[in-house]
Amino acid sequence: MTTKRKAELQRKLALAPVPKPPADLADRIKGEIPKQLLVDTAKERARFRQAVAFNVRVAASILLLVSSVYLALHLLSRKFGPREMASTAVTETAPAAPVVLPATPPPPMSTEAKAEAKARKPIVVAESRRETLDEAGAKTQTEETTDSVTMTAQAPAVAASAPAAAPLAVAAPMPAAKTAARVFDVEASAAPFDAGKQIVRVSLDGYYDTAPEVAFNDDAVASWHTLASDRTWLYEITLRPQTGANDVVATARVGSSERVIRRGDLRPWSEASRRMKAASLAAALDAGVPPKDVAAKARAAGLDDLAAAAEARAKH
Repeated sequence: MTTKRKAELQRKLALAPVPKPPADLADRIKGEIPKQLLVDTAKERARFRQAVAFNVRVAASILLLVSSVYLALHLLSRKFGPREMASTAVTETAPAAPVVLPATPPPPMSTEAKAEAKARKPIVVAESRRETLDEAGAKTQTEETTDSVTMTAQAPAVAASAPAAAPLAVAAPMPAAKTAARVFDVEASAAPFDAGKQIVRVSLDGYYDTAPEVAFNDDAVASWHTLASDRTWLYEITLRPQTGANDVVATARVGSSERVIRRGDLRPWSEASRRMKAASLAAALDAGVPPKDVAAKARAAGLDDLAAAAEARAKH
């Protein structure tokens, strides 16, 4: 189709008159719409009001239920809580009943009854608790006295009850190692030839069927190794520079007894005990320290036997 032909057709279409729609066209279109599609504004408003009222009633019911549960729990706590506490307080503060002494003293016990009562004494089980080195020194002598008194008190009971059970039997004596007083001794001081290192000593005297368990705190101890382990355990340790006086360095445990070593418990080597000096010098001699240096330290500490042994090794 040429351009001229297309322009001619457009001119003819533009000049064609548009017919006017009938006057009742809108009414006829509305009449042809199905009744199901028509919207009743009154019914929709009524339905919306019913939905809102239902939601409000549900929310009110939930609030009422929560409030009732809270009120019930509050009343129960006020009713039962204070009474239990009051009864506990009354029980704790109730005065003890007075002790009524008999009018006449009891008859004296016979020798056999006294021996039987001693034999039936209850056994006291020791509790494990943490102790520092200051408490350990005071407890050492107490343990020795307690063990000695316990063995002395048990001896008459065994002697008195043995003839009644078997007149011809003779009780076998206990081994000397088991009857000796038991001592759990812990000490810490500087090394004799290196002030930058420390020595921890754990000694067991008497009968112990287990070796001590020594645990070092990695936060305070940079490194450690064992120097000796024959009834006297020696450990050489290197402390971290930021360690405080109350920081735990090591914990030693034997059975139910426990000793705690803190940074403040470490002493200079000059203030260490005689046993600590002897053990550390002997370990240094075995570790390869020149015997002349060990002999000089031992002689200054009053350890003449160890000094003589070091001098004799120096000659060989």
